[in-house]
Amino acid sequence: MPIRLSRERTLALPIHVALGYLYQVSDHFLTGPEIGYITLPKSRHDASIMSGAVNVRSQFSSHAIEGLLDLMFLLPYKLYTVGKLGAAYVKQENVIDSTIEPTELVNENQTRLEAAFGLGYLINHNFRVNVTYYHIFGHESAAQQGSDNSGDIPKIASADAFLLGISYVF
Repeated sequence: MPIRLSRERTLALPIHVALGYLYQVSDHFLTGPEIGYITLPKSRHDASIMSGAVNVRSQFSSHAIEGLLDLMFLLPYKLYTVGKLGAAYVKQENVIDSTIEPTELVNENQTRLEAAFGLGYLINHNFRVNVTYYHIFGHESAAQQGSDNSGDIPKIASADAFLLGISYVF
């Protein structure tokens, strides 16, 4: 039974607010904790099973409270890279619409692994601009893995976002 799957993301802007502290370990390396809140763009998954006889659409909306460990490496020309790793407590709303069943609303809460990587520029002692890619690792549905089990909807789907930000350093 072939399954046709497509994935689409909306262009809604993600929002990220964070507070952290960086300890200077050496001249070019800083590290420290960060806590934050992030909303992620909506993601839609469409699946067609049995040559289009059954169509399923899942639309995910996510936001999370996160705790991360930041690693910042200072580069020449006021540039820096940052890596982040930690956990996110994710709340995800999933609207499931099917041609054979009524629309279903599923709310899931779960702690998931989160990672981020970014590049930034130090404007002056207090201001930085950066672009960062965030990824929250989630479950993949059976349809995404190529299984014939079409009813296996992920508990928390993976979520990711690119963020352009301005940071203020106290």
